[in-house]
Amino acid sequence: MGNIFINGREVDINKILKEAQANDASKDNKKVSRKFMVANLRMSDIANSRISIQPHIGAKREIDIVVSGSETRVNNVSITECGDTVVVTDYPVNRSHNVVQLGDNITIQNSNCFGINIGQSTMGIDRININVGNFSDDMLDFVVQVPLSAEIEISGSSVVIEQGDTLGVTALNLSGRSSATVGRITDCDLSLSGQAKVEIKAVNGDFTGAASGQSQIVVNEIANGDIELHSSGQCNTTIQRGNVDCIMAHLSGMSRLNALCSAKTAKLEASGMCFIFVQSVSGKVRKSKSGMSSIDVG
Repeated sequence: MGNIFINGREVDINKILKEAQANDASKDNKKVSRKFMVANLRMSDIANSRISIQPHIGAKREIDIVVSGSETRVNNVSITECGDTVVVTDYPVNRSHNVVQLGDNITIQNSNCFGINIGQSTMGIDRININVGNFSDDMLDFVVQVPLSAEIEISGSSVVIEQGDTLGVTALNLSGRSSATVGRITDCDLSLSGQAKVEIKAVNGDFTGAASGQSQIVVNEIANGDIELHSSGQCNTTIQRGNVDCIMAHLSGMSRLNALCSAKTAKLEASGMCFIFVQSVSGKVRKSKSGMSSIDVG
């Protein structure tokens, strides 16, 4: 077996493994609790986390936050107060890595190594397989209580969000394999990419969505506002019921919109192999389609 170099220095593999085991053993959980006499919540750059947001019972004007996880992850979370908003920012540990092999020598650079497994490949190929384990960050858990009608804004990647009936404006910017289950809210602004999924119980106001990749949006009910959707890739959007003023949809790629609701007016555009269905429109409908797309209004 060849030599192993990390950042140009030859190292003892047994020593690295012992240090990795000691590091894992030292990952004690840490919990931080904070209270703020403010009304709104903004969470930025959250990664690999579970987020639970529930409204206070009654007219309590306070945001309570509990964050827990490994000491390393918790220590990299900033919680500050800015005006009438609590700002939570996650600074994930950088665990990027670069593996370079020259002959039998393997060099690992700029990597936080938590374990190394090395094995000679088979079939006569002179190659060493290396697996540097546990590059993904530990999960963080956020438990947040907010006032009713709080404005909530969350951006993140690979997050799981459970939000109750907060009855306020909600804006979500999610990527990767993120998912969100949201209760009753007012105006909603979604920006999804990757394989992000969002399901909303009810929107009592305007709904704005931008989706790409293989994202999915489900709104169980919407009323008293407009729908504006921009969707590309292979995204699916479903509005299960509702009554809105206007539906504006621009779809491309292989996206789908199934709007089982009624609207006063609609402007519907589709290109590629998209599908748009709107249950009913009482007033003017403008359609524009190209490729193999279809637009149907019941």
